[in-house]
Amino acid sequence: MAGDYTSLIETYAAKFGVPVALAVAQHRAEDAPDNPSIVSPAGAIGLFQLMPATALDLLNDRDLLRQALGIPEFNVLLGMAFDAQLRQQVSEWFQGADLWKGVMAAYNCGAGGLHKAITACQQDGRDQTLFENVLPYLPKETQTYTTRIWTEFSQADNSQA
Repeated sequence: MAGDYTSLIETYAAKFGVPVALAVAQHRAEDAPDNPSIVSPAGAIGLFQLMPATALDLLNDRDLLRQALGIPEFNVLLGMAFDAQLRQQVSEWFQGADLWKGVMAAYNCGAGGLHKAITACQQDGRDQTLFENVLPYLPKETQTYTTRIWTEFSQADNSQA
């Protein structure tokens, strides 16, 4: 069979109505069936050698996207990629530890919501480069979310020191 990925292939083949033996044979026909990060000379990636454009087309199907987001590894990958993307945006407004506080706020209320709070803070004459000054201008849910994460992070960070 297809090594460590057999049960995964069986699960998703059954879910999508693909004959399991056919899916396993398809997987085994790939150049490196046990290397999930393999990239072909043509640019196809992974165990089933999908082209990135094909994967994007598939993820435009909202039902399939919802299912994919339920896969822990996929969800964590996208969550961390989103954090990195937000970090780029938020770095225009905050530095140091405030940068990561801003990232967590933007993750919850969106970069636009964070920018709105920064603008309101600035209009009130407060230093909008300090996250603690911006925090009260964020939605209550975002204030709670950000504070909860930062408190837990600070405790974990101090325990590792």
